[in-house]
Amino acid sequence: QQKCEFGSMLNSQLRMPPPINDTLVFSPSGLFTIHYDTVGVDAPNLVDLNLNGIPDYVDSVGITIDYVRTIICYVMGYREVPATNEPAYPIYISNRNSGSYGVNWGSNDSLGMLLGWIEIDNNYSNGFYTSGIKAMQVTVAHEYFHAVQRKYKEPTIIDQVSTVFFHEFSSTWIEDVIFPDNNDYIYWTDDFYIYPTTIFEETDGYSVSS
Repeated sequence: QQKCEFGSMLNSQLRMPPPINDTLVFSPSGLFTIHYDTVGVDAPNLVDLNLNGIPDYVDSVGITIDYVRTIICYVMGYREVPATNEPAYPIYISNRNSGSYGVNWGSNDSLGMLLGWIEIDNNYSNGFYTSGIKAMQVTVAHEYFHAVQRKYKEPTIIDQVSTVFFHEFSSTWIEDVIFPDNNDYIYWTDDFYIYPTTIFEETDGYSVSS
């Protein structure tokens, strides 16, 4: 299981272009673009019960990210992503490796993207502690909070040791703030109870989020 690849992306020092998908739509607010394929292994379920021309899963992603931004930026008062006069922020849907919930790329480690982007799974059906829409919701909240963190300071390879635990425990904490009934974070706390004397800064962050 790898809830988020935030730390490993820093460690890799990769410079990555954004993924390429065949279709994009805007979230209801118009502040986010959601990119997905309509054919192939990366395509989400294309069922469209409300007949609006957008798969219901993609609709749910758009509704979720707008709600997450409202809570984090308007209710809690954190810096906005995207802010006024910034381009719509991208979310890419793909068939991720089993157990890898998502990742946030930033402006320091992405090519051609002012603010970076988020990648999430296309169904969360296999290899995840929480499945389906609930897993998507906590992942969107988690990865979006990383984007907000980057608004204050872009992490570097030096931060890999010193602050990744902070980025991860706070992003895991925000999941439960926004979606208190989803409780995916509970499955990541075992390390804390098994090794309670571990120095806080040396944890993965997930295990101390509770």
